[in-house]
Amino acid sequence: MDDKIYLKGQSNEEKKLSKRGYKARRGLIAIIAILVLLVTGCSQGADSTNVASAEETGTAVSNGSGETTSESETISIVLGETPVIEGSTEGIDVKEGHISITKGGVYALSGTWEDGQITLEAKDEIFTLILNGVTIKSSNGPAILSLDAEMTNIILMEGTVNNLTDGGQVEDYEAPLFSCDDMTIEGTGTLVINGTYQEGIESNDILTINGGNIEIIAEDDALNAGDGIIINGGTILAKSGGDGIDSNGDLTINGGSITVFAGNNANGPVDIGDGGYKYIINGGDVFATGGTMTIQISNESTQKSAWIYGTFNSGDTVELKNSNGDVIANQTLLSSASCIYVSNSSLEDGQTYTIYQNDTELGSFDMSGISASYGNAAGRRGGGQGQRPENGMPMNNDQNGAEPFAPGGEMGNPPEGNPPMGFPTENPPTGEAPTDMPSNSTENQSN
Repeated sequence: MDDKIYLKGQSNEEKKLSKRGYKARRGLIAIIAILVLLVTGCSQGADSTNVASAEETGTAVSNGSGETTSESETISIVLGETPVIEGSTEGIDVKEGHISITKGGVYALSGTWEDGQITLEAKDEIFTLILNGVTIKSSNGPAILSLDAEMTNIILMEGTVNNLTDGGQVEDYEAPLFSCDDMTIEGTGTLVINGTYQEGIESNDILTINGGNIEIIAEDDALNAGDGIIINGGTILAKSGGDGIDSNGDLTINGGSITVFAGNNANGPVDIGDGGYKYIINGGDVFATGGTMTIQISNESTQKSAWIYGTFNSGDTVELKNSNGDVIANQTLLSSASCIYVSNSSLEDGQTYTIYQNDTELGSFDMSGISASYGNAAGRRGGGQGQRPENGMPMNNDQNGAEPFAPGGEMGNPPEGNPPMGFPTENPPTGEAPTDMPSNSTENQSN
């Protein structure tokens, strides 16, 4: 989507200028982040490891000042009608429906909050939030809102399901999980996002995903960031009314398993900002659908991509096979689409790839170079060239052709033989992951 005004009263360009001080400190942030991320379970491509709570592991994590803290300094907040805080309450202000934290450090969150919000605000400090089985539903903007911090780290505890739902129309903060600064997501637990207003997960600066099972429903973009998105690992499953992954800076994918069903309109499976930004893909297993808007893939990429254009309906099964008949990708679509984007380590030069829609062969293309394409792409913004179908392919160029989308609505049936992964519903679950959505079903996955 178009660049947004991220800070109240400031244009996006003014925001970038005001953030230059942060950019100069990113080298230090990266070093601190490595200290933060100490537990095993790192997904492929991530340079750092995931974090368990200090209470469980006894290991040290960042306290927000660049030093490390022991388990006794990890503050536990159990949400409910009356939140319970275990540990120091310095910098924590609890009011009805709102918890304000103004001191960087490590906070472990659990419990259920039917109508509440947590805000973080401590300039030049680092927040680490350990989500340990937490459900937060807000009626006034994001469930978790980082207003001002050097960095916000979200850690998803192994074996937990964490649910965040936003509510109301708060223009400057448009997602259940929103950060005004850099944000990372780590861990091996599940994060269920229900974006009822606009985006699913949003950062005004750089959003980095290193791990976790992340499930998103969003009215607009599933992932959105002002300065860039980096995906190093984890499993992402999303359905959105806008773009699937929208970076207003560079977009880099190094690993992970990513399945996205974006809006079939003037939105793309993946999108980057105008003005010389790059899309670089070096790894991971990506299957993303959306409208016919696509982007140029940087020649710096080390993994190949394919763009497939045509008319695809919700419920269709789309399969891609190589010259040997091996299945390279297979998905049952949860939205109608005019474009399908596939990238994984099985795409190779010199191979001919055949596309099937509901077991009917559509045509083939040859892979040569960093990307190839099949079909006609109206509204295209660049990409590699490939073969067109022999008999042509009907296109859906109706810019108003997006399917109606309402969180908690009918989401389709999972492909036969694939275990469901789950998506958020209108009333997020409190104990188990939802089971009405399919998992990634590509035959060859990069973890």
